[in-house]
Parts: sequence; C-alpha cells; structure tokens
Amino acid sequence: FSSMLRTVAPCLVLVGFFVATALGAGQVLTPEEHAKIASGKDESVWVVEFMSTRCGSCKDFAPKWAQAAEQLSSSVKVGSFVIDKHMPYVNKLKILGDGGVPQVRVYHKKSGGKGTAIDTDMGTKPAGEIVAEVKKLLKNSAKDSNGIALKK
Repeated sequence: FSSMLRTVAPCLVLVGFFVATALGAGQVLTPEEHAKIASGKDESVWVVEFMSTRCGSCKDFAPKWAQAAEQLSSSVKVGSFVIDKHMPYVNKLKILGDGGVPQVRVYHKKSGGKGTAIDTDMGTKPAGEIVAEVKKLLKNSAKDSNGIALKK
C-alpha cells in the first residue's frame, strides 16, 4: 500500500495544482453572481477573468493571472468565470466576440453591465503589466464616477 501511495501522491499533487491553476484566481463566479456584479447591484469594484479549461492560452495565462489577482485583491474583489458550462450566458455577454479568452474585465457602477475589457491580448502580459493596466483603468474611472470605491 505504501509503495502505491508513493506513486500516486505526486500525481494527485500535480492534478490538484493543474485544477487550481486552470480555474484561475479569486472567487469562481456563477452566472447569477456575475449578473449581479455586471448589473451594478454589487457596489464593489470587481476584476474578473474569463477563461476556459479547454483553452491552451488560458492555461498559460493562469499563473500570471494568479499573481496579478493576488496583488489586486487588497484593493478590489477578484473573480474568475469559467465559460465552459455556461455558453448560453456567455453568448449573451459576447465575450467570445470581444477577443475571446482569456479576457479580463473590470466592473464598476459606470461600466454599464458589460464591464471594461482591459486588453484582448492578456495571455502575453506579465502579472505586473496586468496589475498596472487595471490600476490605471480604476484611477481613470475614479475620476469620472460618482464616488467609486476602490476598496472591497
């Protein structure tokens, strides 16, 4: 039994790492939770990654997103939306028509329900650039909005 455990345990660790990485960082959002965020009913500022577990670029992007999300989580709420099982909802959002996945959007009161796409080519950016782009967008939004909160 112990020899089998020594063989299986490293595989389980790798599988766990892949699943955690593939699902991105932050809270994994349901369509209902995303709809609340996008509608402006949630007063918080959200940064949401849209991804697919079947997407090679999304898998490559996952470690960068995890680093960026960790840095951003002190000032905004961070979430991931896995599109695989929610295609009717995703089609309504037109995420795939706006550059596909992976994609990061910022939601706040003035985003009008669609969210503001940071960049459609996120997969090539290091975590520091992602954080800088989000902070720049939030800074500009704070100037334009009525009391947008940059904290959770």
